[in-house]
Amino acid sequence: MVYQRTDSPFIVAMLTMLRMLSITLFGAVIGALAERLERRIALVIVVLLMLSSSVILALLAWTGALAGTVLIITGFANSGFSIMQATLVYLSAPPEMRSRIFGVLSVCIGIGMIGFIHLGLLAGLIGASWAIVTTSVAGILAMLFTRRWWRAIGR
Repeated sequence: MVYQRTDSPFIVAMLTMLRMLSITLFGAVIGALAERLERRIALVIVVLLMLSSSVILALLAWTGALAGTVLIITGFANSGFSIMQATLVYLSAPPEMRSRIFGVLSVCIGIGMIGFIHLGLLAGLIGASWAIVTTSVAGILAMLFTRRWWRAIGR
């Protein structure tokens, strides 16, 4: 969508780089905080931040606005999610179970492609921005509907 609006591959590359830059800048900070924060709460916060910033970014793109700040926030949230999912497994699992649980985590990451296929099919039906909004709102609703089980995570 950015390329259609700007006709510039450079701007597309710069936006991608901005997202990756925020991951690079915030990764070490989030990693240091991950051991000090309540892991379950931190993971929920970064997931909700990632989903809500995706909705905002998609709506801004739909209106034609480009928002570097939202890209940085999304990068921060993605970085936090990547770090917290592994940290939660590492610090919460008994040592003898860690390799098996990391195996399950790897499988879950691998089957994430199913979500990308779903997103692509949905984008073909309702457009890219609305597909992102729809799937992100569905994620937020799933988080809200499963709230009662959050306390059991990591015990």
